[in-house]
This record gives sequence, C-alpha cells and structure tokens, in this order.
Amino acid sequence: MRSLQFSAWPIDRSRGLLILSGTLVLLGIAGFIAVYSMVHTGGGLASLDRLAFQDLLRQRSRGWTIFFAVISTLGSPPWLASIVLISAGLWLLISRDWWRPMLWVAAMALGAATSNIIKHLVGRRRPPLVDMATGANHSFSFPSGHTLGISIFILALGYLLLSRKFSRLKLLLWIVSAALLISLMALSRMYLGYHWLTDISASIPIAVFFLGVLIAVDVFRPRRADVPLRKSSKPAAESIDRQPPPQETPDQR
Repeated sequence: MRSLQFSAWPIDRSRGLLILSGTLVLLGIAGFIAVYSMVHTGGGLASLDRLAFQDLLRQRSRGWTIFFAVISTLGSPPWLASIVLISAGLWLLISRDWWRPMLWVAAMALGAATSNIIKHLVGRRRPPLVDMATGANHSFSFPSGHTLGISIFILALGYLLLSRKFSRLKLLLWIVSAALLISLMALSRMYLGYHWLTDISASIPIAVFFLGVLIAVDVFRPRRADVPLRKSSKPAAESIDRQPPPQETPDQR
C-alpha cells in the first residue's frame, strides 16, 4: 500500500487514513440512524422540533428574513451546483489537477442523489405552508438538502486541499469556515420555515459518511491521478521535429 506523506498531518500513512475513513463512515451511519430513530419515535431531538421552530418564528424580522433568504438561495441545489462546477473547472484549468476536482464534483452529485432518495423513502412532511417565508415547498423535508449540500461542499473541499498541503493555520480556517457555513445554512432553513431541527441534524452525519468514503477513494486513487494534465496535446517529438535547423558557424564550414 502506497504511503501518503503530509507535512505535520496527524496521520501520515495510508493505513492511518483508512482508519480515519472507516471511523467517519461508522460515525456517519450511527449518527444518521440515531436521528432517524428520534424522528420515528418522537423522542430526543424530535421532541424539540416544534419548540425550536416556534422560537425562531418569533424572532423573524424583515432584515433577518432577507439575510437568510440570500444564504438559503446560494445553498440551493441549482446555485450550489453552478458554484461547484465553475470552481472545479477553474481548478482544473489552473492547476491541471483533474482528480481532486472530479472527486469533489462526484461527492456533491452523490450527496444530492442520496438526499432525494432518503426524502422519498422517509416521506416526512415539512412545517406548515403558512410559516414558509419565501414561498410554498411541497417536497419532503427529511433530511435538509441545503444543509447536506453545504456540509459536503466544505468538508470534501477542505480535505482535498489540506491532504496535499497541510498547515495548522489552514486547518483552523477550515474548521471555522465549516462551522460557520453549516450553522448559517442550517439556521436559515429553520428560520425560513422549511425544516425541523431533526431535518438539519440528520444532514450532518450523512456528510460525515461521504467524507469518509471520499478519503478512502482518494487513498486508493490510481497513479495517473497524481500526474497533471498536459497543457498541450501535441507530442514532444512533433515539437522537436518542427524546431529550425541549427545555423552553421565558421568552424563548421
């Protein structure tokens, strides 16, 4: 098994990364099952769903509604997909690294598909239509697709960047950014009246699960994944053949 070297990274070998990957996968599965069980039985966090929802409704104001509506729109599937595709395309063009942008896009796509599948399997109703601040939404609510999308977005991107060039400052920025973005998106979906507390809580372990899977896939990446794409498709021999012939010098005559 090929080792992956990281500067000051806590786990500097493939075996360690696989242990981390397996741990995240198990935590994600266990966390999701726990939240789903609460929803099914009405206990735990589920008992706080309506209380938390009503508390946020009482805090509504025009300014906060506009702010959270912007946050929610940027995290919606069409907008987030556009941001990811454009960013991944620029990443590919600038760095000629095809593996990491592709892995990022794949994680986002699979996360969106998983969210839709679970929504239809669980079939949970959203909060009342009258409480929805920016228009009616008749789709199912469990889990929150917005929260899942931004969670996979920031967790996957952070790993793909830090795993190649690690620094403690970057790690700190990643943690702060992840906590801020995920919290804002989750709060916006509850504040605007589209999700219960357990809806957004279920999205976090799903994102953790996908992070674990992404790490495992990255560990077993093919060797050619570390080779940047060539800037030109012309073979080197052709460029050599087209070079002008050397000029004769007096000594060669």
